[in-house]
Amino acid sequence: MCARVLVIDDDPVNLDLMTYLLNAFGHAPIAASGGEAALQAVRSTDFDLVLCDIQMPGVDGFEFLRRLSEARHSRPPVIGVTALAMVGDREKILSAGFDGYMAKPITPETFVEEVERYLVASDRARHEPKPAAATAPYVPPPAAERKNVRVLIADNEPANVEILRLLLDHWGFDVLVARSGRAALELARRERPDVIISDLHMPDGDGLELLEVARTDPLLRETPIIFVSATNPRSSALEKAAALGAADFLLRPFEPEVLLDALNECLAKEMRE
Repeated sequence: MCARVLVIDDDPVNLDLMTYLLNAFGHAPIAASGGEAALQAVRSTDFDLVLCDIQMPGVDGFEFLRRLSEARHSRPPVIGVTALAMVGDREKILSAGFDGYMAKPITPETFVEEVERYLVASDRARHEPKPAAATAPYVPPPAAERKNVRVLIADNEPANVEILRLLLDHWGFDVLVARSGRAALELARRERPDVIISDLHMPDGDGLELLEVARTDPLLRETPIIFVSATNPRSSALEKAAALGAADFLLRPFEPEVLLDALNECLAKEMRE
């Protein structure tokens, strides 16, 4: 991977989003849910960069940086990531010894690019070349090949939606979002997506109900539905999904190319038919 990045945040949504984005763009993030866990991580692993939330219970960002600096003669650059927005907050963070500052909420479209600027600056400061990638980063097919291809995301978790939306936007798909099974059906009937990506567990109609109704609807019966879930479903759920004609089932976390391959397979099948 291009860089080992320690991500520290006590908010699981923020933590999942930042680590997923870094992983999706070829880096090797390690997540720590607080300052104590982060201090344990840096004792056993050398990191190229640390992204540290400032406001955390127990060991906050300032205390983490103080202990890290005392414990290690040479430490990786530490970037403060915070929602603090008062006059003087940025100066306070930098004067405390942080090597940079990133505002929250992060912007998914530019987050990795901003992190990589810090990585490049750190490499130049050490007069060392950037570490070579262990594997070549995944390059999706040109977006032009998927012009006007519409994908509906059906999921009630904001972090899941944001991750999928970012990837789909990056690959050139048009994206629709629904927060429940019933809302997904209404939106699908109106907008006629080419593919639906649905979570298995949702309020107001779960993924299996969405699939079952779609297969009896003349407007949606041929629309491929890909299931994604963070928990292994019971075999009966998988059997029912297969019997109803689900296109695929992906277990989170999955590599971005796995999702893209599933989408391309659905679209190729539609063209063959």
